[in-house]
Amino acid sequence: MKSRLFSLALLASLVLSLLAVPVQAAADPAVFSFTKQGKGYWTGRTFEHYYCNFTLATGPYGGEYTMTFPYSRTGADVQSFIAEPNTVYSLTYDFRCSSNLGPMYDHDVKVTWTGPNGLSGSFSYGIECPGSLTKSLTGLTVTVESQGSGGIGEDPALGTPTDLTWGRNYSFNGDTYTAKPGCASWKPSKDGDKTEEFRVWRVGETEPVYKLTYTNINLDRQYLTWDGFTSGNLWQVSGDYYFTVQEKSGSKDNTYGPAARSEIWHYTKPSAQLQTPEITGLTQRQSGNGYSMVYLYLPAAENSTGTDAYMIEIFHEEDMLGTAYSQSKYADVCPDGQIRLELSDWFIERYGSGDYDFRIRAVGDITEVQPSPWSEKYTFTLTEGAGGEWIDDPPEATVTDGGLLVTAPPRAEAEMSFCAAYDSDGRFLGAAPFYGASGCGPEWPCTLTCDPAQVGTVKVLYLDKDSAPVGEALPCPVSK
Repeated sequence: MKSRLFSLALLASLVLSLLAVPVQAAADPAVFSFTKQGKGYWTGRTFEHYYCNFTLATGPYGGEYTMTFPYSRTGADVQSFIAEPNTVYSLTYDFRCSSNLGPMYDHDVKVTWTGPNGLSGSFSYGIECPGSLTKSLTGLTVTVESQGSGGIGEDPALGTPTDLTWGRNYSFNGDTYTAKPGCASWKPSKDGDKTEEFRVWRVGETEPVYKLTYTNINLDRQYLTWDGFTSGNLWQVSGDYYFTVQEKSGSKDNTYGPAARSEIWHYTKPSAQLQTPEITGLTQRQSGNGYSMVYLYLPAAENSTGTDAYMIEIFHEEDMLGTAYSQSKYADVCPDGQIRLELSDWFIERYGSGDYDFRIRAVGDITEVQPSPWSEKYTFTLTEGAGGEWIDDPPEATVTDGGLLVTAPPRAEAEMSFCAAYDSDGRFLGAAPFYGASGCGPEWPCTLTCDPAQVGTVKVLYLDKDSAPVGEALPCPVSK
């Protein structure tokens, strides 16, 4: 863990991004789905008929589908049909009852099905009818509802995403990546209007286990990454997973391009679990350049063994406002050993002063260790503009084992700041930057590694965006 961090990098890792934001999407038939629509019945001259209705949207998965309809106690009616890709079908099967008179009986019916590419699933019904169930005389009725991109219509102007891969967590620019189990990545095409439907599937289930729509995609990015396997709680179930990505037009007809599918990734839930972190304190600060910051404090670093990151949920008036994600390598370690995490205080600007609740969990390699349980909520009263009293504190340098620890107030007009040490004759000994955009405060000191015994004076200098000095350099007294 680094003892200090560059606050912009951490801020980027914690703030809920407003660009290319994934949002929950409504179900659409452009990607594979198989759903039970319900049952209906009518009374014939001799038999009671119970209709079981289904809708199949094949998406990219054309081929043979087989459905098995049980009847009586031992019978089963197996029905197969060939389905075309990118087509929506209406399916109807009518069970018959052996009598239309007499007492009513409850029948538990489980319809199973299999399809291409290892797809399978089941539906359960409760049917109440006189007598026993018998097989249909007409079998399964298959009707084409619509064709082309799941029946919505395929747009030739839309491209196909490529290089769908598990285990790569790409940078914001999408040009480099680090290995991370559970991450899904892909390369958008250069076509369309920058909207993509993303789905995660678990083999053997009929509906996606996670659905997102990516909008406002910046095509200058080489790759996109989905890192929601933990936050979406998919880590709780072992299984074979794959994902699909499909480009979507933003026009009113909602047309789709061809769907792309990843390889299957097998995930086994580990037995080990991380220890639950505890929020021991919280402070509010003003950065001096218009931003409000919140700092969460956790116990000493030795309690975080195996933790790669922290997930933090924020609540106000019992509503969950959002989730921040902080990599542990960017966490600050305080002199007393506590871990300090930084959050950009976007929520107080939006929701105002009041009581806010925070809870946290530790996250590691999901193939090696389960995320920790959520901590208890920590309640803190936040006030707009509060916590800024340290901004006017004068610079100070303190002798430590590692050199000189320097703190200084920020300046709103400065883009960067650093401290420099000189001996008693004015000779330059060394300099170090502060890890904040416009100066620092006690939360973000910098360290001069020169020999404190040789230091005569320390100065803090501020620069604007053109690297021109902002005001006079501030003298910094040294506390031995």
